[in-house]
Amino acid sequence: MITQCCVEALYKLGPEYQKQVNTAKTFERRRCNHREALDPDECLKDVIGPTNKHNYVLAAQSAPLRIALQKVPGLPIVHFNPRQVPVLSPPSIATTRTKNEMEEKKRKEGEMGAEVVDGDNVIGGSTSTSRTPAEVRGKRKTKAPNPLSMRKKKVEQPKRAREEVEEEDLGVESMGEKEEGGTGDGETETGGKRRKKRKRGRGKGAVAEARAELAGMESGSEGGSDSE
Repeated sequence: MITQCCVEALYKLGPEYQKQVNTAKTFERRRCNHREALDPDECLKDVIGPTNKHNYVLAAQSAPLRIALQKVPGLPIVHFNPRQVPVLSPPSIATTRTKNEMEEKKRKEGEMGAEVVDGDNVIGGSTSTSRTPAEVRGKRKTKAPNPLSMRKKKVEQPKRAREEVEEEDLGVESMGEKEEGGTGDGETETGGKRRKKRKRGRGKGAVAEARAELAGMESGSEGGSDSE
């Protein structure tokens, strides 16, 4: 990213720096909103501002500009060393101071939160002795057991429900026995009737045969007497 004022400064260097101008044209153009082109250092100072609101990273070879912008906290600065190697400058004093202040603020907020949870600074809370932050942090709440690792409790049925279930089971068994017994008796009765019918049939046949034999004998005797 490059500002319009920096591009104008490259044009003013002459045709010898046309390659640098062409390279600068490939960068994203940052509108600095300066009606008249300013010095590149002044333009960059104005764009970055005192707090680096937009989180820019400065890449510049101007030593006065880098020294002046070290007062801005949280501004990374990149430049080339004498061996033409890109180098990231170490954090400035302003950056280190701001970082320490933010950490201290977070630490105090954490202590205040721990005291509020403890109940010492709440109206109507516990009147226990003051505790250090280390003691407050050292406390750990007991966790509940894992429900998946616990065995389920057996639900015991009341006595009345058990008795009703047993009576129903007995009733079902007795009904089954009656049905089985009824089918057996029917079979025996039907079998007995069949047997009786068969016996009766056989008896009638024997009597009929005997009568037929007697009738034949009588007819034979009558025929013999006639012939005499």
